Amino acid sequence: MLIITNIYSSPKHKLQDISSHFLPVGSPHTHVLLGDFNVPHTSSGYMRNMKKGALFVKPTTANQYVLHNDLHEPTCHKNSVERDTSPDLTFSTAGLHIRWYNTQEHFGNVHSMILIDIDFVPPRIKGTRQQLTNCHKVRATRSHVSAKDITKCPDQPKQTWKKFTQYPVEYERQPAATNHLLHCCQARQSLTKPWKRNKMNRSLRIRINKVNNYIQQ
Repeated sequence: MLIITNIYSSPKHKLQDISSHFLPVGSPHTHVLLGDFNVPHTSSGYMRNMKKGALFVKPTTANQYVLHNDLHEPTCHKNSVERDTSPDLTFSTAGLHIRWYNTQEHFGNVHSMILIDIDFVPPRIKGTRQQLTNCHKVRATRSHVSAKDITKCPDQPKQTWKKFTQYPVEYERQPAATNHLLHCCQARQSLTKPWKRNKMNRSLRIRINKVNNYIQQ
C-alpha cells in the first residue's frame, strides 16, 4: 500500500509529537510525506536550526525517511531583502523511487509548483468503477481523526467519502491549456530569471506582476 500524507504547519505553529505520522523501519507499506512544513533546519537548506526544525528532523532520521528536495532550488521565493527558503519538503520511506522537480512556476504565489514522479505499480483490482468524490464537502463535514497509526487512517473516514462519491459513466474531458497561456508562462520565466539576479529592479517586478495578474484571469 502506498500512503501519501500532505501536511501544512504555519510558521507560528508549535510542532507537537508527530512520530505517529511516520512508518517504522521495516513496514511492508510505502509512504510519501510532503507539505508546507516550515521547519527551519540546516538539513533542509536553512541557515540555522530552530527548535521546530529539530523536533521534525528527529522522527525522519529515526525512521530512515529520505528527503527528495534539491536544496539548490528553493521552493519559496522571498522579496529582495529576504533569503529564499524551502519550507515545502518531500520525504519518503527508503527504497521508493521518486523524481522531484521544481517547475519554477508559482502563478502569483510565493511558493513554486512542485512536480513529483513516483515509481509505484498499484495492485490490479478487477471490476473497479470510476469514482468522483466532492472533496470540498468531505472536508466540511468530516470530524477530526487522531492519527495514532497512519496505516489505519484510510479506514476511518470511509463512510464520509461514500456519502459524497458518485459513479459517473465517464469523466468530463478537461480543457487543455491554451497556447496563449503557455506563452504567458514562458514570458514570466524569461522575466523572473534576470529579476532573481537583481531583485532591486522595480520595473521587472512590475512586469512580472502584470503577467501574473493576466494569467490568474
